[in-house]
Amino acid sequence: MNKTLGLVLASLFLLSMVVGVVSVQPTQAASGNPQTYIVPIKLPNEFAVVITNVNLGTPQASGQIAYELNETFNSTKLTITISNSTNTYTVTVNGNTSYTNKVANTLGIYYSPAAQAVVMVFNLGTAQGNTYSAGALVNLVLQATGIDLVNSTYPYLINATGGKVYTNQTVNMISAGVLTYKSGNQYNTLSKWPYYNLFTSPNTLAQYQNTVQVTVSPTVYAPGGHYRTLRVPGLVRAHIDREHLQPNDEQPARRLGQVPDQRHGV
Repeated sequence: MNKTLGLVLASLFLLSMVVGVVSVQPTQAASGNPQTYIVPIKLPNEFAVVITNVNLGTPQASGQIAYELNETFNSTKLTITISNSTNTYTVTVNGNTSYTNKVANTLGIYYSPAAQAVVMVFNLGTAQGNTYSAGALVNLVLQATGIDLVNSTYPYLINATGGKVYTNQTVNMISAGVLTYKSGNQYNTLSKWPYYNLFTSPNTLAQYQNTVQVTVSPTVYAPGGHYRTLRVPGLVRAHIDREHLQPNDEQPARRLGQVPDQRHGV
């Protein structure tokens, strides 16, 4: 089917592993543009990314919404950089739905018709599938951002298979086992990255005074119209300090504004 897709590109953040060292330099957001929020669940590896002002269609078109969510997942990039005074290690990974078919409970991307928002739920600390309470996610996003993902008309989220997820159910979490990068002629998962064990070891990161930066670049597909590429230069950095390391602490949501970069018809 010949179809025009809308896409929104937003470049994000770094999850802090240490309380009190997060800094953000967002640009001024234009009214009506998609807004991207980072909502920590359990730091350093569990968090949600919420992209608002994106209309994927009505819930009756759940099959089309599922298609758009799958395309969004496959087009979303994460770049992880670990650096200290001596070395820098970096990898860029993509969502890969072919891997979510092999590992249950890992396609953690949803559409909220109530808020017209796409929500991605991450747990980068494992290669296995995990779930999280949908009600807890809704409450956490509401408390952190003021955005209510459900309402009386739409008391559910739509998942990437077109099903409805109510607040008394659970959502899946995107794991390191379904984010892939190409090495030579083959694809590896983030969990197979040579520095993954370092990334998931706060004590080792602290020992060598590493700074960890995670940049999430979600490309949201939507039906009709044109596509817009929106860039966010602001990043959040975390310095790993062993004396103040509190990996399970929660941080307030961070919002980065988007600045229109270019617009093309397709």
